[in-house]
Amino acid sequence: MSSVFETLIEDVVKTLSADVAKDALVTVCRRLDLWKHFFAVSRNGLSLNQQAGLFAELTVLIDVMCTAIGEESAAHAWYGPAGALQDFANDRLGVEVKSVSSTGPAIVTIANERQLDERLVGDLLLAVYKLDIRETGEGLTLPRKIEAARKHLAGYESASAMFEAKLIRSGYSDAHRAKYVHRMTIRSAAWFRVAGSFPRITEQDLPTGVSQVSYKVNVESCQEWELVPELAIETIRRAHEL
Repeated sequence: MSSVFETLIEDVVKTLSADVAKDALVTVCRRLDLWKHFFAVSRNGLSLNQQAGLFAELTVLIDVMCTAIGEESAAHAWYGPAGALQDFANDRLGVEVKSVSSTGPAIVTIANERQLDERLVGDLLLAVYKLDIRETGEGLTLPRKIEAARKHLAGYESASAMFEAKLIRSGYSDAHRAKYVHRMTIRSAAWFRVAGSFPRITEQDLPTGVSQVSYKVNVESCQEWELVPELAIETIRRAHEL
């Protein structure tokens, strides 16, 4: 664990250097709180499923959210690392991102009865990314994907700082980069508007006393609610307009 703690110390020192005008103790405590979440999620590195999930979220962050609402707003709207109901959200829209293997059916796991309940957010979009994952060949490893995201955000100081903090909360550290050898390629992406009779379980469907229900949805049977990417981006843009 020494390399992780070295990274932790470097991160705290770097954050203190950037926040010289602020209360040093408060800054240290807030940064250590992020690392507490890191150790709770990923003491020895992210699992392959966690890597794939983060890879898909980063794709949406850079390719979709930044395009729709700009880098600063996109970084602020990224709540996936915090364990929120949806991976991206504001008070009028939620976007849930799922990754699935390209070799099987597009069946996604829904964490609970509130995750696909649009009444809690206004509009709700579901993005499903099929990933081809292999140890060799084409594609990007998770560290390379993160490098690309950092490069994209480099000119946006606030967005870059939020991005780094949320990476820590998600359980990612550069100290583990040697463990992340699998290469990932996006084979397809599908966007859906979750509304009406979209197949899901919500709180209002459950009998009294039943809660924390996890279930699966085969999105290949959801074409009725599918959106073209341009319409998904426009929906996100409208939801973030003042």
